[in-house]
Amino acid sequence: MERLANAMEARGFLINRISDSVYFSPSNTREELYLVERMFKEIDCDVAIEGRQIHLHSPLTDEQLERIIWYPASNHEAGPDDISNSWKYFVKRRHGAKVNTFVLETGVARLVKSLSAAGISTFSSCDGHGGRNPYIIFSGRVQAVWFDLLYSETKRVMELNYDWKINWNSRMGPSLVADKLLEAQRWNLQDILADTTKIANFFFEHAEELAMTKRKIFGKRLKTTRKLVKIMSDEELYEWMSGMYDQYKSTRLVTKP
Repeated sequence: MERLANAMEARGFLINRISDSVYFSPSNTREELYLVERMFKEIDCDVAIEGRQIHLHSPLTDEQLERIIWYPASNHEAGPDDISNSWKYFVKRRHGAKVNTFVLETGVARLVKSLSAAGISTFSSCDGHGGRNPYIIFSGRVQAVWFDLLYSETKRVMELNYDWKINWNSRMGPSLVADKLLEAQRWNLQDILADTTKIANFFFEHAEELAMTKRKIFGKRLKTTRKLVKIMSDEELYEWMSGMYDQYKSTRLVTKP
């Protein structure tokens, strides 16, 4: 069961491990259980699904596990919308827009889903197919700034294969993009998956805390801050959100027993 759980996580599904079974997290979309069952049948996996629990009846071969991990994406995510790009949506939502794992490519799937679980919305992504820069496009600059503030605190302790950073000048909107560390370095999907998994683990493990932190910092005086954010430049927005976040952290340090 451990190998199945690892393969499903690598493919991007958000799961919990309970005893000898895998529990399919509600952070996945409703239709995904049906699609997961169809995937298992296609790969000839002997599993049973009861409610949200997945039971494995016989061990999986290495080939079956690889087919789960690299199960192809069926199509692509939808484009941006005015709702997920709004300040109110950012502040109020504890969970970002849920994305069907089967429309996400393996190299970025778990990270996209984990960001959503932490209340950060995206609208498009690509793992680069092993030939170019992988990227994840955020649903507006507010979502990107909040991600960047959180990511900057933890990336220094992650040993990543590529340099993942925000591209603020993308024509599609602020994006998390990977660059090579060395000119001679090659793109490798396994290395990309390893990187995004490390980043995803942080956001998924702390999803509830991060979503609540966002609401505590920015949830007051919604109408006033919405108007303020609207007239800010990208640089002003980053400085303002960064200052609010730093103030919140300093307050917690002072009041912490």
